[in-house]
Amino acid sequence: MNALYDIHDPEYKRIKYEIFEKDSFKCQSCGMGAPVVTLQLIRIQDTLQNDKWLDTAFLSTSCKICEKKKSGADEKNMQNVFMSIDELEERLQQLKMLINWRKGMLNIRKQQLNKIIIYWEHKIAGFETSNAQKKYLAAYISKYSCDEIQSAMDMAIDKFIKYDDDGNLDQSSILTAFSKIPEICQTKTEIINAHESDGLQRIHNQLKQTINGFFDPNRASQWLNYARSWEVPIDDLFKMASSVKSWTEFSIQVDKMVEKQKYILSRGRADHTFTII
Repeated sequence: MNALYDIHDPEYKRIKYEIFEKDSFKCQSCGMGAPVVTLQLIRIQDTLQNDKWLDTAFLSTSCKICEKKKSGADEKNMQNVFMSIDELEERLQQLKMLINWRKGMLNIRKQQLNKIIIYWEHKIAGFETSNAQKKYLAAYISKYSCDEIQSAMDMAIDKFIKYDDDGNLDQSSILTAFSKIPEICQTKTEIINAHESDGLQRIHNQLKQTINGFFDPNRASQWLNYARSWEVPIDDLFKMASSVKSWTEFSIQVDKMVEKQKYILSRGRADHTFTII
């Protein structure tokens, strides 16, 4: 796996930022992140023929140390990794990108926090979220989406909010409902993950039955994860898996389904990230 493009190429910088952002500015081999290590853009080794690897779905983040290790560099050469001027310039570029990325993430999370605070207070008229509760909600955002948190809020309100005989809201029940939000989020996530895993395994098993000849289980999983990262429905993937007869047909069909889904998503929202496993 080799680094792509000249580091000064504007197109390289654009693609690099997109992939680094996808991988949270961390090497996907060792887990170290910028600016501790120098990151670089690589292509996944076992990708398709022609120029398919130029698609961001087949690019990944690595660090220079891991790439040197993979190339069999000896210890002496390893010590020279950090010595060049170009290396220092690259680190400075990556640090600037990392700072911009973190600023963007902070702004997004502030917007998300405000959104769910407004949602909670709208659901419980007259209730004002305390600073301590805002901190809890900020922590939930790092683990769950706004939609997941709002759905959990709805369930908590329906199940735990109580009123006295005069129809007045029981204040202690509000605190109980609030405390149940993360538990509900976690339970729903576990159910969804189990369903996702079962669905992908079902598709995988179907592919092994319908595809004649060459079949690579690892690459099949990569294709399926890629499709699901773009929210291609499980049922659609299963129908496709039941009809394809060859590996080539399978890869072409997944690619078409993803392109269609990208178009659908582009009309509904501006941003989307994914990770190739």
